[in-house]
Amino acid sequence: MSGRLSRSLEQIRAALAAAGEAARERTGKSRARQAFEMMVLRARGYSPDDYYTQRLYERPAGSADGLLRRREFSRLRYRLNPKHAEVVPFNKWVSALYLETLGVRVPTCHGMYHRHRGILRNGQRLSSAADLALLLGRMPGGLVIKPVDGSHGRDVIVIVAYDAAHGRLQRADGSELALDQLVARLDESADGWIVQERIIQHPTLAALHPQSVNTARLVTLCSDDGMPAVIAGVLRIGTGDSEVDNTTGGGIVANVDLATGRCGPAISRYRVAEHAVHPQSGEQVAGFELPLWALVTSEVIRAHRLLPFPRTLGWDVAIEDRGPVILEVNSDYYYNHLQLDGGSAAVGLLREAVHPHP
Repeated sequence: MSGRLSRSLEQIRAALAAAGEAARERTGKSRARQAFEMMVLRARGYSPDDYYTQRLYERPAGSADGLLRRREFSRLRYRLNPKHAEVVPFNKWVSALYLETLGVRVPTCHGMYHRHRGILRNGQRLSSAADLALLLGRMPGGLVIKPVDGSHGRDVIVIVAYDAAHGRLQRADGSELALDQLVARLDESADGWIVQERIIQHPTLAALHPQSVNTARLVTLCSDDGMPAVIAGVLRIGTGDSEVDNTTGGGIVANVDLATGRCGPAISRYRVAEHAVHPQSGEQVAGFELPLWALVTSEVIRAHRLLPFPRTLGWDVAIEDRGPVILEVNSDYYYNHLQLDGGSAAVGLLREAVHPHP
């Protein structure tokens, strides 16, 4: 069995485990039938994520042809963002320091932890429990630690307090962790960890889910004349005790109207469930207006103007009471955020950027 087919089957199994029962309840289709349809659609470039997020299991054959598929998005992205243009977006350390020097508000990047090569931004070492303890002692507001090469919010650690006397950390999810345990976990990585300032989000966003920083994901596209525009936006919200808002970590995501910053109802990963209100806090999601929305969009446009070579980027933006903070910029962003409500103008803009009409 080829590696590609093996990965496809594993993706289908994972998607079935998460969403197969919900699809069966909606349509009566068995899991075996769903797996067969996913295999057929895979040959046309659709992923298991597309099958559930776009509810292709409910669509007549051929009716999804206008949707952006994983395979097509990859082709578009490589045309718009050639490899030499992706140095900054693909490296969280470089990205944070680069944008900071240009006056873009990002979380202060204190250093990169690595058991051998770790370094603080002042050149001192950040390679041991003692080094990390000294940094924590200077940061009463806490820290965020994330993998240098991480994605989807995986393995992010949010520290809200540090008890130096007992060597214990309090996490945003309410759990505690010994400093030595944390360092042992960090030392397992061969690639290292970014250590950043912890952001205190706007109170209205904290009311939705206080354990996670609930971020806006904005997608920008730069025209031929070098001027970027926001073409799509969503709000990602954590659930349960999760410290991250990504749907892969259990979060939910709501489409955002670009003109007003107002949200629609939220969906979970694979569109298993829809939520007009947050499932834990009970706060209204549908109709929620992101604070300082005009400032958020203008700051993202300015930031992309300072990264002129990648043509399309996905920006993760936290919002403090004083304004937006760009947490990350991604070249390979999640394309289905462009079409949560089905086909969208954003998809047409990406296609037109690569294949302009005469």
